Amino acid sequence: MTSPTAAPKVSIRDVCRTFSVNRQVFHALADINLEIRAGEFLCLVGPSGCGKSTLLRMLGGLDQPSSGTVSVRVEDSRRPTSAIVFQQESVFPWLTVERNATYAVRMLGLWNGAESQRRVDYFLERCGLSKFRDFYPHQLSGGMKQRLSIVRAFSAHPELLLMDEPFAALDEQNKLLLQQEVERLWEDNKISVLFITHSLDEAILLGDRVAVMSAAPGRIKETIDIPFERPRNLLTLKSTPEFGQLYGRLWDLLGEEVMAARKDR
Repeated sequence: MTSPTAAPKVSIRDVCRTFSVNRQVFHALADINLEIRAGEFLCLVGPSGCGKSTLLRMLGGLDQPSSGTVSVRVEDSRRPTSAIVFQQESVFPWLTVERNATYAVRMLGLWNGAESQRRVDYFLERCGLSKFRDFYPHQLSGGMKQRLSIVRAFSAHPELLLMDEPFAALDEQNKLLLQQEVERLWEDNKISVLFITHSLDEAILLGDRVAVMSAAPGRIKETIDIPFERPRNLLTLKSTPEFGQLYGRLWDLLGEEVMAARKDR
């Protein structure tokens, strides 16, 4: 677990985001204040439509706040500031597995030959894709394509990894395997991670902390430390009273917001 006194990798200050919809103003985010520590795995949960993905897109440079500031502390200018793994696999169908894995590094002009190749080979091996490096995406299963998206993101060696419900579309077996693999990769590389999920089990399994958002306009309602040592096993954790207590606390916070979001529709 990262130290609470560690300098923040990400600082989000008083962020608001509004959209104009049919000549009406929609407030997606309101007064968001949040920090992500260097090397921290922060999970973000909240009711549907509360602005979780909007916040992630701001950190990835795909959107801008209407007011407030979003900053990422860059330690190495040779690395990309961020990489994103979306819910639906975003691989390029005309490129092989290996060319997909190296695409971001090459496009950013960061490819440096043997060292970059070793890094790509390492992540392909860790994610079980080495034997498929010459395959095309149409020859892969959905789980394999999402593993490829994860390989591409880690291979880019970003300062910040953004993951937007990356396992939501997968079957339970692939979800459990990829949860374990992402935790291992993160432990080995200590990249700062923002991970959006609707699963409290997943948030407890993966997170150093869990930030709970309110119904729209989204605010950070509370941030809770996860006290369990790593590596974690979900089946073992779920058998402990501490897991049940933590799950109940998170659901108390989140359940209120889910009901509020339903009333507003």
